[in-house]
Amino acid sequence: MNMTHQCVSVWQINIEAFAENAEAYLSLLSQDEQLRAAHLYLEREKRSFIVRRAFLRIILGFYCSVHPQQLRFRLQQFGKPSIAFPCHTGIHFSHAHSFDMGLYAFSPDQEVGIDVEKIRPLPDVLAIARSFFSYREYVFLKKLSAPNRDRAFFRMWSIKEALIKAKGWSLEKGLAACCTAGVFDNGFGRVLFDDGLVSESSVSVLDTGSDFAAALAVQGCGEYEISCRQLEEASFFSELMQDVTVDCGH
Repeated sequence: MNMTHQCVSVWQINIEAFAENAEAYLSLLSQDEQLRAAHLYLEREKRSFIVRRAFLRIILGFYCSVHPQQLRFRLQQFGKPSIAFPCHTGIHFSHAHSFDMGLYAFSPDQEVGIDVEKIRPLPDVLAIARSFFSYREYVFLKKLSAPNRDRAFFRMWSIKEALIKAKGWSLEKGLAACCTAGVFDNGFGRVLFDDGLVSESSVSVLDTGSDFAAALAVQGCGEYEISCRQLEEASFFSELMQDVTVDCGH
């Protein structure tokens, strides 16, 4: 499957909808991933892990024209994954999950980062913001009422983590290196990083419903489009897998 240049494909998955058939997807995972799944104590966590990894492999296999199980990954300096096999695909990807929501972003020519967070009450929001956010962000949160503060905090966090993933930084290095205040109200914009080079990334807030905060970041300042797909039925997972198998000649 060919990807369109200057376009980022975002896939949203309801993990719970696929969890019942998790064992059917286990064979798509690498031996290392299967071992990691086996070591998960809670059945719910195990099924979630299998579904998330299988879905990543199916979509990447579809884009790379290889069987999902054949994909190999490598980790960059701060743990960001990239494709080791097949070589020279040029495809950049990022994935995230929170509770039963999974998000995936794929781009043929730009580094991407994606994050999603379940909005929920946190007793120490301001303490976290004081330690890891910019002063401007902390002051903004402090002025809000508790319910609005929680929502704003997770929205800021999702934007920050998406930006950090796009750059391939560690979370500790990136949280205070960018300020989301300039794009928070607009839902999109460009963010400068205080990394000595003043590099720039674009970020967009994603609509994932009122219970979640999500964001997509693209490294650099070039123009791009976002194509979104929402998958909720396990039947589609099977159909997509059949398409991959046919395309790859298996």
